[in-house]
Amino acid sequence: MALVLDGNGDITGLVAGALPANVIGTGSVIQTATTFISGKNSTTSSSYTDLAKSNSFTPSSSSNRILVFISCQMGNAGSAGNVLFAIGRSVSGGSSSAIADVQNLLASATYANFPFSYIYLNSPATTSALTYSIMGRREDGDGTPFVGGRNSDSFYQWGTYITLMEIAG
Repeated sequence: MALVLDGNGDITGLVAGALPANVIGTGSVIQTATTFISGKNSTTSSSYTDLAKSNSFTPSSSSNRILVFISCQMGNAGSAGNVLFAIGRSVSGGSSSAIADVQNLLASATYANFPFSYIYLNSPATTSALTYSIMGRREDGDGTPFVGGRNSDSFYQWGTYITLMEIAG
């Protein structure tokens, strides 16, 4: 239930369920969801590959934006070579596409991993189901991008959190 206010701030009614557009102000948070992806995920592909992906999230209006928060450990398990990371998005269960490059890592030490947090505001212009991901790819050499844990063993598998917030447009 939500209160409906008039221009003077007086209560004019109650609304159950989704709020009508005239009640929600621009910049208001419409809905939010968090997905936890456990364990470490990596790839040796030279094409962007989903390393951790959110659950499906459906915007209520095509004029709304999605604020994407990603928090994880990341690194490069290769002894030589670069890896790239990007934010990915898929629509209606399709393949993910990179929508924002976020990090380039050179080869790192055996136990190296780095805390990573990223915020991205996306304007998908759809009311179709969306998923967002952190993607990785090998750029050259034997780079191996990973997220969610320490690269060389099973210790410190902290996983990845992806939080999505629909913001009224």
